Amino acid sequence: MDKVQKVNQKYYNANAKRWAEIKTHSFYSEKEFKKFVTYFKNGAKILDVGCGYGRDVPLFLGIGRKLKYEGFDISEKFLDIAEARYPQLKFHCGNLLQIETLPEGFDGIWAAAVLQHVPEKDWSVMLDNLEKILNKRGVIYFTLPEDRPNPASKEDPRHFSLFTKAKVHTIIKDRKWTLMEEGILPATRGTSKWRWYICKFQ
Repeated sequence: MDKVQKVNQKYYNANAKRWAEIKTHSFYSEKEFKKFVTYFKNGAKILDVGCGYGRDVPLFLGIGRKLKYEGFDISEKFLDIAEARYPQLKFHCGNLLQIETLPEGFDGIWAAAVLQHVPEKDWSVMLDNLEKILNKRGVIYFTLPEDRPNPASKEDPRHFSLFTKAKVHTIIKDRKWTLMEEGILPATRGTSKWRWYICKFQ
């Protein structure tokens, strides 16, 4: 695991309990999730990338109950909390840059507020890996910030890659994905603008 991901992992392991206690808005992405669900048939297998402590699991158990859920995160401490809360579900610990740690055979990926933690120079590897674990014509939902939620500090040394809408569109075009829908999330994360995207892989 490279230095950047070790820093991210250390931060989330150290703050897992606190985040699970204070960041409890499981329906923050409800509007976008309702759109995401429409792209799948009953029994479609979805990987919640960066699932953390299971914040979005209630969306899958309710609105997305027709989907087969699995979670994935780099933080063991987050996953300990998720597994304790939802023992009936399957969770995986791994790194988006290490394909051998990623489970396979998914129809869709839900990646809310996670891809920005991978440095831009490593995005080609990360996106190659995500494509490899998806079945033909898989669908991905992801969000990205246009600025950092709070200043980098000793207490919060996480990496943030920042992308404009135009830059994301270029990435989507270069990878020959189909952009299905996009929008802006409510500015409640301490940052001015988070954008969401739903794309279909070729």
